[in-house]
Amino acid sequence: MRGHVFVVRGDVRRLVCDAWLLPTDARPYVTPGWFAQPDPPSMTYGAHASWLGGFRDAVARVSAEPFRRGELVRVVGSRGPSGAVPVLTQTATAVDTVDWDHVRRALAAFVKQAKRLDRSGPAARRRVPLLAVPAVGTGAGGGAAVKGEAVERLLHLLADEADGVDVALVLTTDAMAAAARSHRRRPEHRLPFERELGGALLAEADRLALRARSGEVVLFTGAGTGVPAGLPTWDGLLRELAGGELFSEPELRELSALDKAAIIERRIGRQALVDAIARAVGIDSYALGHALLANLPIGEAATLNYDELFETAAHDAGRRLAVLPYERPGPGYDGWLLKMHGCVRPDRREDIVLTRADYLTVGQHRAALTGLLQAMLVTRHMLFVGFGLTDEHFHAVIHDVRRALLPQADAGKEPFGTALVLRPQRAAEMVWSDDLYLLPMSGDDPPRRLEIFLDWLANESDQGWQHVLDDSFASILEGAEVELKRYLEQLVAARPVLEPGGAWPAVTTMLARFGWSED
Repeated sequence: MRGHVFVVRGDVRRLVCDAWLLPTDARPYVTPGWFAQPDPPSMTYGAHASWLGGFRDAVARVSAEPFRRGELVRVVGSRGPSGAVPVLTQTATAVDTVDWDHVRRALAAFVKQAKRLDRSGPAARRRVPLLAVPAVGTGAGGGAAVKGEAVERLLHLLADEADGVDVALVLTTDAMAAAARSHRRRPEHRLPFERELGGALLAEADRLALRARSGEVVLFTGAGTGVPAGLPTWDGLLRELAGGELFSEPELRELSALDKAAIIERRIGRQALVDAIARAVGIDSYALGHALLANLPIGEAATLNYDELFETAAHDAGRRLAVLPYERPGPGYDGWLLKMHGCVRPDRREDIVLTRADYLTVGQHRAALTGLLQAMLVTRHMLFVGFGLTDEHFHAVIHDVRRALLPQADAGKEPFGTALVLRPQRAAEMVWSDDLYLLPMSGDDPPRRLEIFLDWLANESDQGWQHVLDDSFASILEGAEVELKRYLEQLVAARPVLEPGGAWPAVTTMLARFGWSED
């Protein structure tokens, strides 16, 4: 089976996968940046921060001796919090330029070694193994001056080596991500997506991407996004907390999750229930789906989830989100995330929504937040991912929106949003036919197909050009891009040298989109 190559901006150490490539040279030498602590906006437990010390020691042990002739990989015996195994891989040579034949052999050795590893952790749920590779050859490996060429070569090499595995190329700058996506927008690179998704589904991704580029799309995520990261489902967590026997009787088994939570709360107490939920979802390793969603150019999002995985993935993608109602959007933020049902951070747990009583009061105490969600539904097109469409609070919000729009409604009104679902849901289609467009992934492996759908959606939605004014990407610019770079450089050269002001701030904002900085 030919695997798929994903492109995300993120932190390879925090991506849930089976194995990730840790680049080195023949000595072997690992640059210190790999041992730096991650810097998320907040971290519930900080598992990666506490893991780094042992990781550094494990790398020191396996790198104590130089690579032997023909040896290219060594497994680092320190599986990270994401469940992934780091594999020390000799991608760099002793020279100052990148030897791409050597890189190809090193990537092949990494994939071969990774396929031998025992699968465990959250990524083992995935039918096809997922490997993660950073942008080797763009830093200490000798290719810092030719990053554009390096990114394009990596995409080709990884596509060749992705035999029976999927690979995520994890990038760390907007410029590299923009260059990779620009490369994949060439007509020939659309073919792998057509093969995996089919023409109809790909056309739907194009439709959503067009709306996202124009700023029409907002995001709504549900608990399904957390399952690939190892988070339990709500029902599964309640069964675990109940000890298995509490809801064994048919009458109790049919209770809603809200009422089950209320029963458990009475048995063990509110604080114990909240603490148990925090332990279950308080992780800082995000799934590929989180990373792909965080790469979408969407500035407004909402969720019913308690975890912080989407915020962490967004931070690693270079975006800082204000979390409502705990933070106020403004300078320094790139958008906001509305958390309707609370957050597991220790300083935010007091308002977590768990029971029916919590649901009945959330509308009273968070009327402004509910109104904000209603405004998103009325004014934008909402993209639902990992959401089961059964939440009672959401039903009430939709009801109010329907009622508000009824006088202006007509037979041709457009649905409020699109829900990406794994399989056809006939009952849900009947319930939501007037309000939501349900788009099933179907196929042999719907969760993987959803990831590929989101990969293309991110690629087509985020048509950034941050690489254009970076000379290290000049070699991959084509035709009009070369002329664009020349005209933009002339504009930069003519920038005001005296008092800033007038229209210049607007010009600098525009130039920043092409990778220019006044620093």
